[in-house]
Amino acid sequence: MTTATPLLEVEGLRKRYPGRGGVLAVDDVSFTVAAGETFGLVGESGCGKSTVARCVLHLIRPTAGRVRFDGKEIFSLPPREMRALRREMQIIFQDPYSSLDPRMTVRATLLEPLEIHRIGSRREREERVRELLEQVGLPESALGKYPHEFSGGQRQRIGIARALALSPRLIVADEPVSALDVSIRAQILNLMRDLQERYGLAYLFIAHDLTLVRHFCHRVAVMYRGQIVELAETEALFTRPLHPYTQALLEAIPRPDPDLRLEGPAVVGEATDAGEWPCRFVPRCPVAEARCRQEAPTLRELRPGHWVRCHRAELFLAGEPS
Repeated sequence: MTTATPLLEVEGLRKRYPGRGGVLAVDDVSFTVAAGETFGLVGESGCGKSTVARCVLHLIRPTAGRVRFDGKEIFSLPPREMRALRREMQIIFQDPYSSLDPRMTVRATLLEPLEIHRIGSRREREERVRELLEQVGLPESALGKYPHEFSGGQRQRIGIARALALSPRLIVADEPVSALDVSIRAQILNLMRDLQERYGLAYLFIAHDLTLVRHFCHRVAVMYRGQIVELAETEALFTRPLHPYTQALLEAIPRPDPDLRLEGPAVVGEATDAGEWPCRFVPRCPVAEARCRQEAPTLRELRPGHWVRCHRAELFLAGEPS
């Protein structure tokens, strides 16, 4: 799902944190998100997903690279214009317990962004707050209550209402259901999908649960140690993954029928055991060759809309390597 002019464009993003030698958390990450699209970003913990999200929202400044929102280069905007642009880009946090101020009622929580950005009159703000509660399926009686009086799912609904308050076009959802009970997750995802259809929202959906990603995202990018190693439309990636790491992630999904398991090559070792190889996946890759230890692979398009960072990805186009 793409458009001629994407809503969000990320190009060559890099982020190195200070320290002895520095920590390169994100390296050469590029992708686009269209209006109304859900773009998934998946990978192991520590692979750089949340760092990408913080750079996209300009909560931290990258070491290199560009982020454009609706054609505007966000890192070159003056403070006043960036403040105005923040109304268009909001976030749903992972933890519904720590992301809400325990000293603020629901009314105060939802009024705060409206007051900061001077949206409407006092009466219009109060009407907007009641409207937000209705949109996320909470009763008006919730307005005077504090976060501790709600369940985890209800708190996340409040977090979603806060993200919607300024009528954004892009919402970064950073593991929005990982802290919730399994029985509640589907309700929250269905709510997010309904809101997307109603308002044309675009989501940058960060997750590690591939089952959720398959049912919720239009396109998916798989990250490994700060880089995107595969990017494709969701069904294409799940039915014919072209990178050994993606295959390993899909193999890890529990299946009730063992006959449905992929028959990809086995990945060995841990993510932390990688040395300074040109290809970061070399120490764990079952099909690595000499070239992989000498030349860094680039992200290239092997099929329409299907991008892979692997020298040997062609092996998986027609079938598994012998």
